[in-house]
Amino acid sequence: VLKMPIFSISFIPSASLDAEIATARFGNPDERVRLSETVEQLFYANKGLSITLDDKGRDVLQYVAPRDSARLRATGQ
Repeated sequence: VLKMPIFSISFIPSASLDAEIATARFGNPDERVRLSETVEQLFYANKGLSITLDDKGRDVLQYVAPRDSARLRATGQ
């Protein structure tokens, strides 16, 4: 297992995020997708970053190598 490559890293922050905080930190996203009434996903292809914001649950930041940013959409995360 130690020799296997890492394709993505997911991070669940202890603080709650919102779109205003995310855009202040990372800039305007390349794409925003509303997944449900309370969940929105922000994509930053050039950073290899997807931020899933959940008004009623935990937020998730997922990182991949920028060249692999299509993986963020393929997995739905």
